Amino acid sequence: MIYSNYAWCAFQQAATQTRILFQYHPNVHVISEAMGLDELGDRQNWQRELEEVDDKRKFKEGVEVEFATGAICASTFTARGLIMSGIRAERIRVVPYGCPPPPAVVRQKRDRTFLFVGQGVQRKGLHLLAEAWRRLQPPGWRLRVVASRMDPLIAQTLHGLPSVTVTGSVPHAELRELYDSASALVLPSLVEGFGLVLGEALARGCSLIGTTNTGLPDLALPSPVAQIVQPGSIAELMDAMGSHVSAFEDGQVDPNANSRMAAQRSWREFRVGIRDALNKLN
Repeated sequence: MIYSNYAWCAFQQAATQTRILFQYHPNVHVISEAMGLDELGDRQNWQRELEEVDDKRKFKEGVEVEFATGAICASTFTARGLIMSGIRAERIRVVPYGCPPPPAVVRQKRDRTFLFVGQGVQRKGLHLLAEAWRRLQPPGWRLRVVASRMDPLIAQTLHGLPSVTVTGSVPHAELRELYDSASALVLPSLVEGFGLVLGEALARGCSLIGTTNTGLPDLALPSPVAQIVQPGSIAELMDAMGSHVSAFEDGQVDPNANSRMAAQRSWREFRVGIRDALNKLN
């Protein structure tokens, strides 16, 4: 098994052997399709994704898919792109990423805070979250944005919004503190290979809101621990956030129950899943 973007050369030289591709990021087929779901897609000239403009990457991806005898990925969304590229569905296994170990003591959520962690680019849907927040603005609630990089045009959508705090990357210790204090993590991605922040936040007791184009559906979490929305839909994002506010105010949000869900979806379980997938594909 070799990671995508590294397997293309090795696969060509091992044409008589089993060649299992680990596709860690959705390919250009589903990226292009997903960007068309963006309700604000025609509002600005957002920065384009590397996979859409890098011809060398596209070439490598095509070779890997052509020579792969099977594939493993972390989400059903990523698997859909592999099927569109020509790999048979029965030769693909989805193994969701694991969650970090929960802390010994999970804090009760006292802060009325939604948290976004990721890149401030179109495929992450931060501009959609900004618009949902502008329309919703739940009284007494805050939106905390941690963005490792930011499209300047998306930064403009956040500028001046009430009760919104935006920073760049933060140290791991500070990020854990943010998970500990936030009530819910919101991942409104149009395109996401999985979204490791989902497991990180769940382990610290956060509820989760994410799209079908993330790994959230594959974690198979019950409501109200997780709410799944359609990518690109501002209305569904608003409904999910409003539902979480109501559940929080009614005392229905249980951080300890959330973290127990993370403990059942550990990295050990991921490794077991990978071994099982390899056995079935070899």
